[in-house]
Amino acid sequence: APSTSAPVAVTITPEASATTLTYGYLGGVAAPGTPPVSPSASLPQGEVPYGRNVAFTATPSSQAAKTTGLATGTVIFTDGGTTATVPLDSNGIATWRPANFALGAHSVTAAYSGDASYQASTSPALAITVVKGTPELFVNPAINGDCTGGTTTGINSIVCTYQAGTSMIVSVQLGGLVASGISGLLQEPTGSIAPPTGTVTVNLGSYSQTQTLDSSDPLLTFPSIPAGTYSLSASYSGDANWNAATYTDSSQLTFTTPSTPLTATTTTLTLTPSSVDSTGSVTFNISVQETSSQNGPPDGLVNLYGNGEIGRAHV
Repeated sequence: APSTSAPVAVTITPEASATTLTYGYLGGVAAPGTPPVSPSASLPQGEVPYGRNVAFTATPSSQAAKTTGLATGTVIFTDGGTTATVPLDSNGIATWRPANFALGAHSVTAAYSGDASYQASTSPALAITVVKGTPELFVNPAINGDCTGGTTTGINSIVCTYQAGTSMIVSVQLGGLVASGISGLLQEPTGSIAPPTGTVTVNLGSYSQTQTLDSSDPLLTFPSIPAGTYSLSASYSGDANWNAATYTDSSQLTFTTPSTPLTATTTTLTLTPSSVDSTGSVTFNISVQETSSQNGPPDGLVNLYGNGEIGRAHV
């Protein structure tokens, strides 16, 4: 006849786990969920340039491959005195992106908390050295009313002829691959990454000007340029976190003497209204008058400045 045995108690304990820790870095600040790229082939393994968004990925799994399910729980990432607790996602992976990976040597570990199926485990230490970053440097000559028959074909290729005796306005752009696009002199990177500091020297032929990066005016003006063809270049001094950088414009800038002598002008600026709070608006009224009527009324562009360039207007 059928019979049933007495119940037998079975205890299932979590099996041993192993936690794998890897890393990669991005050229700029990553959006949430953006995967890291592999370390650059131009740098030794274990080195990361300052200013890059570093991502550490921890993956706990079965040490003996007896369990096929994904791990759950949390991972504590540790870098010296810095710790971060990150939950495992639906793929059994935890990713940590430190806000500021400082210059120097780092030893990072990932400690998995364990769950009902897997025991806790800690990854071997991952040794990484953060080296100086290299910023991107660009110099952009302004296209203004002194440019004749010129077009802008890109930040590195400007085809333009200027009138001799006029001024050249130059904007300097310096970024550390830490933000979307290139940062201006006054725009700091996001997060706690230190922006480049120091000086930028701009050369227009034999003329040279040096600007500090914390200056209130991010534009440089070379006054009264004589007739001739000039090369445009720049160099960044570097600092404790950023390497020095150089830039050379691919185009030559030409200043020519006009066939008809230039007529002197007078420029007047008024505001309407002259006083306004933060919710109001201001109209800039610009008048450009020639001192004689030899060449007809002035035309071209007028640049407006207020702690740097704030706009342009056609005359």
